[in-house]
Amino acid sequence: MIPVWPGETVDEVLPGEAPVRDDVVVSVRGLARRYPGSTVSAVAGVSFDLHAAEVLALLGPSGCGKSTTLRLIAGFDRPDAGEVWINGVCVATSVRPLNEGTPRWVPPEHRRIGMVFQDYALFPHLSAAENVAFGIEGLPRPERVSRVTRLLATVGLAELGDRYPHQLSGGQQQRVALARALAPRPRALLLDEPFNTLDASLRGQVRRDLLDILANEGVSVLLVTHDQSEAFACASRVAVMRRGQVEQVGPPETLYNRPANRFVAGFGGDGLFMPVAVHSGRVELTGGWPVPSVPVTDPAAWVQAGDAVMLVRPEEVIIDPDPRGESVVGEGRPRGPDVEYDVRPRSAPHGNLVLRTRYQGWLAPGTPVRVDLALRHLVLFAGERTLASLCLTVGCTCR
Repeated sequence: MIPVWPGETVDEVLPGEAPVRDDVVVSVRGLARRYPGSTVSAVAGVSFDLHAAEVLALLGPSGCGKSTTLRLIAGFDRPDAGEVWINGVCVATSVRPLNEGTPRWVPPEHRRIGMVFQDYALFPHLSAAENVAFGIEGLPRPERVSRVTRLLATVGLAELGDRYPHQLSGGQQQRVALARALAPRPRALLLDEPFNTLDASLRGQVRRDLLDILANEGVSVLLVTHDQSEAFACASRVAVMRRGQVEQVGPPETLYNRPANRFVAGFGGDGLFMPVAVHSGRVELTGGWPVPSVPVTDPAAWVQAGDAVMLVRPEEVIIDPDPRGESVVGEGRPRGPDVEYDVRPRSAPHGNLVLRTRYQGWLAPGTPVRVDLALRHLVLFAGERTLASLCLTVGCTCR
């Protein structure tokens, strides 16, 4: 027998090797799952680590395997391949341990993992306090009441413990679900798009409040979302998923400025993919666009010559009114802090380009303008593959 957590044991040493780092709370290795009747795997070889007191976001489009990954970690589903480790103990594997006829799988109630679902899954016939108390077992009644009281106060619902879910707002229901997930003192908390059902005006404040609570509790958090701004605002690291696989894991700044491929670049934020030609240590826009070329003198040896696509972020586009400008503004569309313009170069009257830039005053259709690029990073793609990625600013912190 080996210890799992105080007072709990599992039979024998489990297959594989425990994560090397002591601060790894959850480790997922080569995780795969294909549902019966499907020809496509929902999860196909996912690997990542969740560190102590870290917020890690799984970001990707609907159907990319984010929620399935959470279910496999929580123990609500079994993997077809790969392993799930929690605090150095393997709790799920498709490998059959020596002298056993079935793969190892530890039930959800023994994994010390909390989960908050999209719909919160509160028991409608129980009060807020009773919902929170439901997940606590093995404590004397006074201690149980004390913990429920403290958690309700922590989530700002100290006076609402006797109310039922239908008597609470969406934000209040979410706080009850969070308190219930925290009640058993989990090693990690899984959040499955928890802010999806909230109004946009409420979402930001609730998100900040909940993250503050989780930081004070010192709980590791795995957040599933399809919202890039939410992932970047909440997480210290982000794992971008597509078609059941992890495309890139890293800090938000790295994913934004140095994406591993074109999919990550597009899903990690607004951007324009502009056709360019690379030659003689310079990158020049093609198609008749009167924009200065970008020198790439130092890395010219490893930037191959030929056609490519360059990533340009909105904050790197400068559109200034200029009577002698070589381009003309067409229709404009506000996009929050940015504005999107149809811009046509005089030298290519049929070659409109949609440019998104920071709003600095409205430009009427027909206004002659000068278009410049203030690139902070040069990112080039050959097809889907990243051809080059380098910093153009001194002291850049992306890594």
